[in-house]
Amino acid sequence: MPCPYCGALQSLVFSQLKWDEGRPETARYICAHCGAAVEERHKIEMFERGVWMPSVPERSNDEVIGFHLNSLYSPYGWHSWAEIASEFLKAKNDTSKLKVFVNTTLGEAWAERGEAPPYKNLYNRRESYRLNELQNDVCFITVGVDVQRDRLELEVVGWCADKRSYSIDYRVLEGDTASGGGWDKLAAVVGERWLRSDGMELPVKIMAIDTGYNTTHVYDFCRRFDALRVIPVKGMDSLGMAVSPPKTVDVTKAGKKVGKLRLWSVGVSFLKGELYSALRLEKDDKGVPPPNYCHFPEYDEHFFRGLTAEEQVKKIVRGYPRYMWVKKYERNEPLDCRIYARTAAAIVGLDRLKPEKLAALGGLSQSTRSRDNSTPSAPRGERKRRRGGFWDS
Repeated sequence: MPCPYCGALQSLVFSQLKWDEGRPETARYICAHCGAAVEERHKIEMFERGVWMPSVPERSNDEVIGFHLNSLYSPYGWHSWAEIASEFLKAKNDTSKLKVFVNTTLGEAWAERGEAPPYKNLYNRRESYRLNELQNDVCFITVGVDVQRDRLELEVVGWCADKRSYSIDYRVLEGDTASGGGWDKLAAVVGERWLRSDGMELPVKIMAIDTGYNTTHVYDFCRRFDALRVIPVKGMDSLGMAVSPPKTVDVTKAGKKVGKLRLWSVGVSFLKGELYSALRLEKDDKGVPPPNYCHFPEYDEHFFRGLTAEEQVKKIVRGYPRYMWVKKYERNEPLDCRIYARTAAAIVGLDRLKPEKLAALGGLSQSTRSRDNSTPSAPRGERKRRRGGFWDS
């Protein structure tokens, strides 16, 4: 795009968008050559004289050509520079929101330092609360399940209004998952409730189960429950968000279609980066944990090695850098379980609901739970299907 003042061609980049402190409505583009402040209205003239140029000239004759535009190029009257500046100010202090801004507004890949923190540090900072013991600031509970050939592994996680998390329990349910082993035990977990010391009883809000292994059996299990109580999930490295709205898939048995199910796609790379950032957080000098802090009971070293089993490395693929997650410890089930539990928390509303709304997600009081006769494994035909948006709480 040519500068309307000096005429020099340049790509529009976010680093050259400037505004007065706290006033995104004053956003203007600073020419990289002459330093002139270009107003939004100049876009019309700049667009008429803009040209496409290869960012790597020596590759301009490649058979496969890609094109890239960020939102700074939006036509005049569309997505404005002021709106882009405002979006950045709202996102800059929240890693999850900032990733979305970089991915969608700037159209760039999120380059994050994804090395896992040393598992010994996490092991040494364990806390003395007991398994299946709830702290009073836990607002809701989710469960993440990883499916293996001979067992189901799961983590029960409690979530707080400031996005802190408590690992409530980590369990291994033995049994051949292709022949029904472990699934009835898992159904019992769906029906469990945990009591806080203030008398509130919290059920499992959502259980998320990976479909990467024994997919048909996972589908069969999920169909026993409400569509937003037990959900099948599928990891996608390229998804630049925690979770995307579900897609309907056909469920077959013996080659025949027996029903439909909603399958949720999970941005596993996105969530691993977020998790490892959270695991590096430390309490302050007074012992107060920051938002997003992860609390763990006295698990053994194996759990923490599994939780930090992968690291993000940069590889060059066809001349371009690509960030990939690789195992440095074979047993990564604790990491997968936490990612799926976090996925369920995102669906509940951890990232979009205000703290007071999250706090209101608490469970049943002692006087109320005696009147609650719901059975999570009741046949689907005996329950009313839930109507409404995918993201309703």
